Amino acid sequence: MAEQDHGLFGWTKEGTGLTVNIRHTEQVAHEALFEDDFTAIKDRPMYLGLPFSRKRFIFWSIICAALVAGLLGRAFWMQIMQGGAYAARAEGNRLRQEIIPAPRGIIRDRDGVVLADNVPSFDIMAVPWLLPHDPAARDARLADIARTAGIDASSMEATIASSTDPTQEIVL
Repeated sequence: MAEQDHGLFGWTKEGTGLTVNIRHTEQVAHEALFEDDFTAIKDRPMYLGLPFSRKRFIFWSIICAALVAGLLGRAFWMQIMQGGAYAARAEGNRLRQEIIPAPRGIIRDRDGVVLADNVPSFDIMAVPWLLPHDPAARDARLADIARTAGIDASSMEATIASSTDPTQEIVL
């Protein structure tokens, strides 16, 4: 059968498709085993191109390794070396004071007698899950809260015990 050259890589028509002439190995960068009859590229030569040079591959491998090492180093620094500082900041974000201003003033009747007055109201809220798990530390914390708020510590303990979801805030 007559061989007909089809481009730069020495494609030849043999049988039902194009094959690479292996006599031109210096021009072929990849190994082509065969080409199926059903492919859409059988009538035009494939571009095999030049592979990456070894220097370029090593250069980009070093760049990628340096980036990954930098990210891992930064993660180590933030989590291990500075972990205590970030834990303290997170603990500071956990507590919140909320001041709700009264939207109205004192309500008086036509004779100037006060019908409704603004009286400050404070609620102490706690999340049972965030209280100390050690019984002695827990009792000390609740006693301190009871002394500050002027309420009975046993009633606070009963309120906490009646909570069904330890992750939800409850009013003490």
